Amino acid sequence: MVLDKFFYSSDLIICSFIIALFTANALILLWLTNRPWAKIYLESFIGVSNGLYRSVMTVFAFTAAFLGASVWGAFNINSNSVNVERQAIAILADTVSSTPALNNEGLQPLLRNYVHSAIEDEWPILVNEQISQKTQVAFNQLRVRIIEVATNTKSSLVANMLIRAFEALDNARQVRINHRWHSIEPVRWYILFGVALLAQFAVVANHLDVARRPMALSLFIITTLIIIVVGLIAMSVNHYEGVVVISPEPFRKVLESL
Repeated sequence: MVLDKFFYSSDLIICSFIIALFTANALILLWLTNRPWAKIYLESFIGVSNGLYRSVMTVFAFTAAFLGASVWGAFNINSNSVNVERQAIAILADTVSSTPALNNEGLQPLLRNYVHSAIEDEWPILVNEQISQKTQVAFNQLRVRIIEVATNTKSSLVANMLIRAFEALDNARQVRINHRWHSIEPVRWYILFGVALLAQFAVVANHLDVARRPMALSLFIITTLIIIVVGLIAMSVNHYEGVVVISPEPFRKVLESL
């Protein structure tokens, strides 16, 4: 639930939290190296091999890569579902416009109304994993009218073409709205945050026997890299808000042709 609320928030909140978390940890570590009571304990880590430091960084890199691949893979699947529905809309529109028996049945305006509602009413609320009732009503109106036309038409061939075209659209829509659920894997995220914090400590432990400035510089560099990597992955979880989003542009293009 905590991660759900975190990823449902804005990019500003996500970035602010990540920057605050890792910056605060870095400052605390630097502060501890200057406290006499803590310095004695920390100096017991002098001599920690570079192999441990490299191992921690390798684990962080692999964890970030696996989580990033999962998040961006879900994004690509979602984006592809939008294109599949756009193609289904175009096929249904072509079926109606190229079949004389269907030209005057009022299907084109209903299809146009659905696409317009999907863009204007449904897209903005997909960020909260919701679907628009107005869009659903528009889609159901299209469904009812298509069934009526298919039932009353004299040509079974035309009826079958129309029903199949609509079924393809119906299936494509169901797939697209089912992909609105965010892909959040709590265990991987907790491991990623934990390993990132451990990496900061490893940097400090590996530089205890050098001057303070090189330690601070090394910690600054690794903290910056962690913030960038974790931030980019975190901002990609929500597919309908942020820097990288699923665009309704394919629907806008098909709407122009309706």
